[in-house]
Amino acid sequence: MEHDEVVDMEEYIKPLSSYGEPNEVGGKAYNLMRLKHANYCVADGFVLTTDLYRYWNGNGKFPPDLPKKLEKSIEWFSYSMRYPFIVRSSATVEDAEKASFAGIFSSYPNANSMQDLIVRIEKIYQDVGSPRVQRYCDLHGIDKRKIEMAVLIQQQLAPEYSGILFTRNPVNKKDETILEYVKGVPWDLVSGRARANRMVLDDKSERFRKLYQISREIEEFLGAPQDIEWAYDGKEYWILQSRPITTLKTGAGGVKNLTRPSRKSVTLTGTAASLGYITGRVQYIYDDVPAEEAERIFRKGNILATELLFPEYDGVVSKASGVIAHNNSINSHVAIVAREIGVPCIVGVELKDLSRYAADFDEIVLDANNGRIIVPNPRLSVIRDKSEIVYAGLPEWTKKVDTIGLALIGNLKKAILEEDIKSFEDGIDNIITYIVDNAQSRPDISRPLFHRLCGFLQDDLVYILLTKHSQKEVLERLAFVDSNRKADSQEIIDKMYLIAKRYIRSLDTLEVNGKKIFELELPETKRPH
Repeated sequence: MEHDEVVDMEEYIKPLSSYGEPNEVGGKAYNLMRLKHANYCVADGFVLTTDLYRYWNGNGKFPPDLPKKLEKSIEWFSYSMRYPFIVRSSATVEDAEKASFAGIFSSYPNANSMQDLIVRIEKIYQDVGSPRVQRYCDLHGIDKRKIEMAVLIQQQLAPEYSGILFTRNPVNKKDETILEYVKGVPWDLVSGRARANRMVLDDKSERFRKLYQISREIEEFLGAPQDIEWAYDGKEYWILQSRPITTLKTGAGGVKNLTRPSRKSVTLTGTAASLGYITGRVQYIYDDVPAEEAERIFRKGNILATELLFPEYDGVVSKASGVIAHNNSINSHVAIVAREIGVPCIVGVELKDLSRYAADFDEIVLDANNGRIIVPNPRLSVIRDKSEIVYAGLPEWTKKVDTIGLALIGNLKKAILEEDIKSFEDGIDNIITYIVDNAQSRPDISRPLFHRLCGFLQDDLVYILLTKHSQKEVLERLAFVDSNRKADSQEIIDKMYLIAKRYIRSLDTLEVNGKKIFELELPETKRPH
């Protein structure tokens, strides 16, 4: 790479919730990406790929815009990432089956500034040329010249306990789970600064039963006995690293790689948003993956499982043979696109539940005709807390619609039930007028009603129609209108849906004195962190 070559840093930074191959993100980050997609607790972060290492190695310095790009990545995860960070190695040779490189490359906690990050990244790069790496490579017959380094930057945890767990005894190779732990941070155990507590775990262990269950599932998911680094913060067991136990040998007298046994199928249900039936491999795409990256990594013909994708992600949806969405609206953008391109779609599915039974690229059946997803050969299910995922939401005051607003919404519902097109359209106009009239003086009235109207037109309308018409009829009519053909039918579904669609577009740009309605905020209201 020439000294003055322009560098597109977007290619060098991948969120952990994205995908990467071992030769670009290294062994450690590759396994953590897989576990994060399988819905294990892996701290948020991103990876600086081996492309950046090659640039540094060839030029003797970083690209000049590296700090700016790092700041952008931190801002991307601003809801969950705060200094301090931990900066960790993820070499292409790390965490492999034959050589783990445990303790050979360094990790640096307590990065409290951008300067700290830059210094720690460079130290990890410099490790590649260290004498200890050369000695380890000589011992295992590895060509050091082939090593390339990726760097993992994650939110630093403050655990109550942390440690190492082996799903098989690495010494005598017995089928038993060995746990070592200390109070506080894990590097005190790895470095030997703290004395380890050691015990054998099984499903009867009271204190660490959940950790034992998770470890057995990870062993099955990754397909071999595992050496797992973990931390417990008082609420969750966080997986810091997972790699094969290199001291175990396959074959006679050893431990063979695991295969997933056949189990009774698992069925999950949702709401059909586009009819159809397909068998295929599921692939999860989350909203924190940039659209271009998502389109690049999504494999054509897979079944897309997603949260709530916006128009920027249409390229991903167009490659899918079916769609599963966490958002429960059959009028959401991703559901509309699925109907337009004629692929089956089910909405209102908890991806947290689905990922317990089917990991990326596992085969599933998407039966949108009956609103169900079948996992024929589910992975080992671990009983986890049933607590809901909490997203940074709206202030409480935005959720309280006043009495007049509730009455106006009630009029809309009545118009739908009576199939009165004029009253339906007039009702929407009356609500918008009430919103605009109060926008300046009473945002505590306008903004809650604005959110309620948007939700009503996207969700409630369809569900009210379903009380009067069959699911097949409603979905077929919506598909007809969504196909961008002129709806010449006089059916009530067509007309109401076209009216709602028109108003949804206008609400997105509705402004009062240059300010969008959904930006209205009371002076004393604080945004959630």
